[in-house]
Amino acid sequence: MADLAGAERILRHPVAAMLVTPDGGTMVAASVGGDPPCTRLAWIDLRAGAIVARIACPPARPSLLRPLVATDVSVDQAGVDDRVLAVRVAPGVDAVQAVVADSEQPPATPVGPQHVALLRPERDLVVVALDALDGGGEPVGRLDGAGIGSLHLAGGRLSGRLGARHGMAAGFGGGRWTDDEDDAVFEAGFRPMLPSWIPEGLQRGPFHLEPDVAYPAAPPAIAVAWGREPVRVLVRQARGPLVNPDPGGGRGGQVAVGNARGLLMSRGRFATLVWETDERAFGVQVVGVDAPSDVALRVATSISG
Repeated sequence: MADLAGAERILRHPVAAMLVTPDGGTMVAASVGGDPPCTRLAWIDLRAGAIVARIACPPARPSLLRPLVATDVSVDQAGVDDRVLAVRVAPGVDAVQAVVADSEQPPATPVGPQHVALLRPERDLVVVALDALDGGGEPVGRLDGAGIGSLHLAGGRLSGRLGARHGMAAGFGGGRWTDDEDDAVFEAGFRPMLPSWIPEGLQRGPFHLEPDVAYPAAPPAIAVAWGREPVRVLVRQARGPLVNPDPGGGRGGQVAVGNARGLLMSRGRFATLVWETDERAFGVQVVGVDAPSDVALRVATSISG
């Protein structure tokens, strides 16, 4: 029963990739589902024909600029002791190359249906990065180890962490400053769209170019602030779509930003608003003003307008 058709009969949905454990007793099958999509993994006991573990990886979207998403998954339960790297890639990527902390590098892994690849590194092997390879074997993008998520299932308890992601409405991150907008445009590859409305009395500061930690080859984001804490409006933008759509939280709610839908979160005199268009992602952070949600939405709407 160690075949794709057998796995699909048990799972009752299409399977994109599969691996059998070295002892031949268990098969892990990968599929894609949801919106935004996530990679789903199921471990199947081949002798009993039964599912012994399931895990859904965090939702993520690979794209031309960020061509891989990946989660490092380990399972220790029901007699299964396994580690799998679940990878999804953008169209045009034919194989995935793991870069590991070892003198000997593993071979590239071909990508299967639904743009999914499964890799099985040794339990204690450190994966430094993942490279996306085109049909000729040439690298077309890299996911740094910081961007690889981690999940661990043991005794029915799931733990882990998300990989590094863009904090679109966070404070300033790593990067460099420039007063010259043309300099920022040259490095980022796009001209920032600035708001036409900002609360009175706040002066614009320099531009901040912020590399994407998880994707070294992706263009940087541009951030700029008006004012400074304790009163500040910060606007950040990056080439979209982003890998990790923000799922929101208990304090979040959807709002219209032009023709897009945004996620607005507010607490006291602090608010954030994140949204995406077809080609760009935006974040607005407002600190130290009355009605910060209203201010954030007005700033955002003046960008879209």
